[in-house]
Amino acid sequence: MQQEIEPPWIKFPGYPPPDGFWRQSGEYWLHDVWAPFWKSLNAEDRESYLKKWNVPNVWKCFSHYLNPDLDKLWEERDPNMDLLNRAPIITEVAFCNQEYLKQEKIKALRVLILWTAIFHPFIPMALWVLYKNPLHMNHILLFINFSIPLSLMVSLWKMWSKYLQEDYSVARYYCILPFMVLFVVMTANIIIFTRPN
Repeated sequence: MQQEIEPPWIKFPGYPPPDGFWRQSGEYWLHDVWAPFWKSLNAEDRESYLKKWNVPNVWKCFSHYLNPDLDKLWEERDPNMDLLNRAPIITEVAFCNQEYLKQEKIKALRVLILWTAIFHPFIPMALWVLYKNPLHMNHILLFINFSIPLSLMVSLWKMWSKYLQEDYSVARYYCILPFMVLFVVMTANIIIFTRPN
């Protein structure tokens, strides 16, 4: 008996089928590891497998492996096809898309509110530190350290602008921008202060 392989929503949580992750880092595992296992299951085993692993609705709707109607939607391009036959497929996928976007919007909103509340107090604090100590810094160091409050403001702006554009996954990614800048700034400060005169 073939060894059971955990499903993609368990192996890589947080990456729904439409996510670009499955066309990049996760592509090999999905198509060459999990898909052959899935295709080897009969209908009864598949049903038991999905029940056991509690398949999310977004995977039922958007995975080509779990939703054959999704393939029909993309493959059936005949303009003369009876709209009554096509309508249930389109309606189902459209409904799933709305549900998926609604869930993504709620998750993104929670993340953005949290990080906005965290970032806000640090902007005046960082600017105050620069204002009180400008004479102790050379121009390069002043510019490097100014990038920290600047990154906070850019992060907030990009997070909420992407959210309003309904690009929820990208909006969440902008939360890490200040941490990336902080890492670069700390590295630059270490290099500047430790280099020989």
